[in-house]
Amino acid sequence: MGGVQVDINIGDRPCVLDPIKVRWLQNDLASGWAIEHLFLGLVNLDNETGEPVPELATLWEVSKDATVWTFTLRDDVTWTDGRLVTAEDAQYGILHILNPALNAPAAYTLYIIKNAEGYNTGTVEDPNSVGIEALDDTHLQFTLERPASYFPSILTLITARPLPRWAIEEHGEDWTEIENIVTNGPYRLVEWIHDDHITLEKNNAYYAAQNVQIERVVMWMVDEETAWEKYQAGFLDTTSVLSELLEDVVEGSTLSREVQIVKHDEGHLTPCMYYYGFNTAQPPFDNVLVRKAFIAAVARGGVMKAAASAGRMPFPELALTLVPPGISDHVNGEEEGIGIPYNPEQAQEWLAEAGYPDGAGIAPITLWFNDSVPQHKAIAEYIRQNWIDNLGVTVELHSMPWRKYLNQLNSGQCQIWRLGWCADYSDAHSFLHDALLGDNRLRLGDWSNQKFDSLLDEASRELDPKIRRGLYKQAEKILVETDAVIMPLFYYGSAIATKPYLQRTFPSFGAPDIAKWRLLPEDDHLP
Repeated sequence: MGGVQVDINIGDRPCVLDPIKVRWLQNDLASGWAIEHLFLGLVNLDNETGEPVPELATLWEVSKDATVWTFTLRDDVTWTDGRLVTAEDAQYGILHILNPALNAPAAYTLYIIKNAEGYNTGTVEDPNSVGIEALDDTHLQFTLERPASYFPSILTLITARPLPRWAIEEHGEDWTEIENIVTNGPYRLVEWIHDDHITLEKNNAYYAAQNVQIERVVMWMVDEETAWEKYQAGFLDTTSVLSELLEDVVEGSTLSREVQIVKHDEGHLTPCMYYYGFNTAQPPFDNVLVRKAFIAAVARGGVMKAAASAGRMPFPELALTLVPPGISDHVNGEEEGIGIPYNPEQAQEWLAEAGYPDGAGIAPITLWFNDSVPQHKAIAEYIRQNWIDNLGVTVELHSMPWRKYLNQLNSGQCQIWRLGWCADYSDAHSFLHDALLGDNRLRLGDWSNQKFDSLLDEASRELDPKIRRGLYKQAEKILVETDAVIMPLFYYGSAIATKPYLQRTFPSFGAPDIAKWRLLPEDDHLP
């Protein structure tokens, strides 16, 4: 490798550099990595804590009701064509994403802004009615639909980047081609061989260019097996490692020292979790003691082994709560005593107390899952056996393709079912609120809990992070223990291999910040 160059893999899916076209949470790894380094956001995320920190915005103020946010922007940031980056560019970027004519797939991530959903769906015609206003070159004000103490986390997303209006209007859909693109990040685009690789070079006009050590980044677009071969051959400096490759190739070798397991699904760029839900409107799961019994009867460690044995699976970590590690308000259920751990004796006691000793009187239970990957079946079979062995019940498995499966879930007729959820933004609200809205309420038997709802409402208004975390913690306890409507199973993780001479970050959310990576002198990494 060259002394100031890093070679990485961003996956074999098509890459787009226009935030309009990014399919957020659809494994759009290539686009996420590239855009993150070409376009600055108003707000960034701390690599260690996942908390919002300044980037283009130096500071922000918020009204007492958490509905009006005013951001002060840097006055020393330029586009690669020399123009200053202004609050108007930020306003344009968000309104551009929301433009209904462009049909941006991830526009929904901005619906917390007043009239953003209406404008994006066509029920509001005037873009000036959207709650974003450039007060002057360095001040931008947002008015929200409802209180949102987590709003700065939303502004870290790719969908909230300032964009160069003049370049877009002049070149249309071709504005991101190498001869037309105008960017403002720590790197600039110097080569793009579509479906093969992208080359970025340090942007010397970047306001913090003096802190960027790595001058050239080559982002290759190959599948993970090929990437691992390239890593072993020395052509890549860091790459993700599939579970079966780690077991077969890395463990027991010197390469194992180069691998780190991180609490972050590199393939999705966000923390994700895997869970089962109960339909609380269908007997016997209309009885909370039955739901608790079924949760306590599952040994989660075996669930993770079943998943791994069925093939490719991100590296899992046992879950007792819904919100994953890496989200700033994650609650570790094991450490804090929240959630229902494996306890078959307690499970039997709860089932007997509910009127079903040894499972007597319980009709065959139906467990539903989609058949898109073999892991879902392996997990379902393992959990079914747990319930048979520990509760004495009969469990029938039902699977179907994803779209048909979602229709079945939305009918409200499934007793127990599986789903996963990945964060739209780095806050517990994305899980405890967004994951349970709409169809999921119906899937849970239209479950509701007034205390749970009031805690989330209070958390959305609370600006003190410590107090807000306490509110989320109480809500988690209701969801996974008191009412026991969801059985968290595991959080997704990733295995990342990195050469000894490279010091890189492992963020909990979004693409890593290569501008903060460091290549060590050769003497610093000799054995």
